[in-house]
Order: sequence, then C-alpha cells, then structure tokens
Amino acid sequence: MKCKICKSENTRFINANISKCLKCGTLFKNKTVDYDKEYKDYWFDLNDKKFDWYVKDQENWFNYFKDDIKKGTVMEIGGANGLIINQVNDSKIILQELEDIRPNELRNMRIKFMKGKIENVLSNIKSNSIDTFIMCNVIEHLNDVPKLLNRLYSKLKDKGRILISTDDGDNPMGGLMAQLNHTEHTVTLTKNAFNILCKDKFKITKYWNVSDYLIYTVLEKE
Repeated sequence: MKCKICKSENTRFINANISKCLKCGTLFKNKTVDYDKEYKDYWFDLNDKKFDWYVKDQENWFNYFKDDIKKGTVMEIGGANGLIINQVNDSKIILQELEDIRPNELRNMRIKFMKGKIENVLSNIKSNSIDTFIMCNVIEHLNDVPKLLNRLYSKLKDKGRILISTDDGDNPMGGLMAQLNHTEHTVTLTKNAFNILCKDKFKITKYWNVSDYLIYTVLEKE
C-alpha cells in the first residue's frame, strides 16, 4: 500500500480501513473515498439554529486566516456557505464541488460562485491569476493532495499563498481519531508530510497548532 502523500511503500496497516506511512507519518484510508457519498451526511442547513456553533466556528477560523490573505483575488475551495470568504474585502471566488450545496445560499454575498469537480473548475482559472487560496478543513477530504497542490501552484501569482486548516497528524491520538471517526477523511497530514509536499514549490511561512487536534499552515509559492 503506497502512501497517498510521499508515495513510499514503507507503510503499515492500522486496521482494515486505515494505514500509516512510516516515512512521512501520514495516516490515510486504504481505499479511494467517494467524497459525495461519504460527506453529504455531514452537510448542515445553516438556517437551522442548532448549527449556530458551526457558524461561530467558521468565524473563528477567519480570525486565523485574515492576516495572511494577500490583497487581490482570493479563492476558497470547499467554502460551504461562504462564511469565511464573505469576510474578505477583495475580489473573491468560491469553488464548491458537492451537488447539494446551492448557489442561492450565497445570496447577498458579492462572491463569484463556481460549481463542479475541482479539477474541472481549476481548468477554467488562468495561470498566475490567484493571490490567495483558502482551504478550511478541506485538504483531509482529498484523494490526491499532491495533484491538487501542483494545480494550485500553477494558478497562484508569484508569492501567492495557500491557507490551510486541517487535522493534526503529529498528535497520535487526535490524528488517529480523525481517521476513525470520519469516514470522509482521506488523509491526516503531519508537518513532515507538508514539508514533502512543499519541496521545490512552496515554503511554509506559518505552522500553528490551534488546538489539540487541528493545525493552521500557510504555504507561499516560491
């Protein structure tokens, strides 16, 4: 079983569904995750007051992102209801892949809405045109993280940034629990895994543990 990040074959099974890379430390699902099928049960109707905690959570994440967003064009990938990117003052784009998320939920927000498979939408984005990409709790859902980061690299302007929040793979218990409790989480990354992903493309300008189980990192195009 090859690691989904560094492609090493030096891995071991944790259980029937999860493996760990002994080179970069990534935890990953042994099969390709059907994102639509696995994730749709987690989607929230944000008009329902019982999900006010989620709205507050998104607002809190913006407090981490805001100082690292470069002035210009900002694109959020997997932006749910636009609760983060709506707080950005510059030109903003939201890319949403799930079929059950409706553009009219972004009404009253001056956001360009792009819907479809990530790879298809990115094909319509000009090279060297984006200043900042935001991925808030998104990267752990992807089946091919290296491929996406390569695509984002080509779309970023010089010194452009990718702002990422995700599970903390360096926390032994937290990383494993993220994989066990979330069937839609494909990978849980360590800092070493990020270093491998960034080689010859990005430098890591910030890497914070924001809780026992989550990290926030900034990747800047070199």
